[in-house]
Amino acid sequence: MTVIAVSKNTTPNDQNKESSSMFSNLQGQTLLAGIITLGFISGMLLTKHTTLPQQVFLGASDSVSSAFESVANVVGKSATFAANNINSFYQSYTNTAEQLIERPTPHKPVKLDVQVAEAPAASVPFISSAHAQEAELNSTDYFEGSQGSPFESFADRFNHRNKEPVVASLQEINNFLRYRHSEYSFVENKYFLQNAKTKLPKYERLFRQAAKHYNLDWRLVAAIAYQESVWNPNAVSPTGVEGMMMLTRTTAKEMGVQDRTNSAESIYGGTGYFTKLLKRLPADITGPDRVLMALASYNMGYGHLKAARHITAQQGADSTKWAEVKKRLPLLQKKQYYQYSRYGYARNALQAIHYVGEIQKHYDMLLMLTEQQRIKAGNLTKATQAAFALARYDS
Repeated sequence: MTVIAVSKNTTPNDQNKESSSMFSNLQGQTLLAGIITLGFISGMLLTKHTTLPQQVFLGASDSVSSAFESVANVVGKSATFAANNINSFYQSYTNTAEQLIERPTPHKPVKLDVQVAEAPAASVPFISSAHAQEAELNSTDYFEGSQGSPFESFADRFNHRNKEPVVASLQEINNFLRYRHSEYSFVENKYFLQNAKTKLPKYERLFRQAAKHYNLDWRLVAAIAYQESVWNPNAVSPTGVEGMMMLTRTTAKEMGVQDRTNSAESIYGGTGYFTKLLKRLPADITGPDRVLMALASYNMGYGHLKAARHITAQQGADSTKWAEVKKRLPLLQKKQYYQYSRYGYARNALQAIHYVGEIQKHYDMLLMLTEQQRIKAGNLTKATQAAFALARYDS
């Protein structure tokens, strides 16, 4: 944090007296209160897209410090005294943030209304000895037209419809890595990169293995896990869901997960459940719409998504498009609509919309981290293009 230099015309002692006296009278205290209030409002506005409370604190403290420095420049006073106090405030919340970063975003347990196949037999739950020895999947084969992939034909159609690939530019990636002029807020950007550096390496191999087993992109699986628990295998919410993928007891039992806090079991169980939802959707739902609807189902339950699609069709809109379905999700919180649904009131309808958007955001961040060399080399494969198309699908 920048500290304003002491004026050449004053001694350090004079400077301290001048800085402290600046806020000793009634007018000065009123000004101080106004600066702090303005700083917190500015910080919160800058972090309006974040879901982590500590990010709001950090954004606000940065704004307060900047406000002190600006006022000092205008009135010709040194703000060393004030800036030092704000610096202490900033460090305090930074330390608090390190503790809060482990806290997951609570959400309602997923209601399982789908029959799930038995988990693969293994000496280690969910990992067969043969599968565990396989090389890590370094390419996004999921998008290359592999059998059963929701993107089986989307990549080709995407290339015909778009003259320019929707992928991140090198400048955009550099902005993201330096969290300057990034489309994501400073604090959100900073803490994602911090977690990607300190936590992701511990679980990346499991994400890759589970994704390869279920024919998915490992970064998509990792993005789901980040939204669920910030890659914390011991995460617990007040509603009783827990683990890396925040599984309910019901879902864990159906997927054969014995210990929800076991990273391997949770990742394989959650990935398997998400795959079941992908396959359960009607065949006419394709491309990103299929993936995004499956994500919504993971969060709020397949039944509520089915009810929203029914309302969408009744109103004459396209029930195969996530953009249309998500407009109708809030209607499941109105009695005149949910009373006719066998699944009842959808408490998490609005949250599901936010949930899907956040996963797209985290997926985009992971793609920028892992695809930068390919983009730099100009090697834009169908896999790269389709992955970014999903992450940046503006529905």
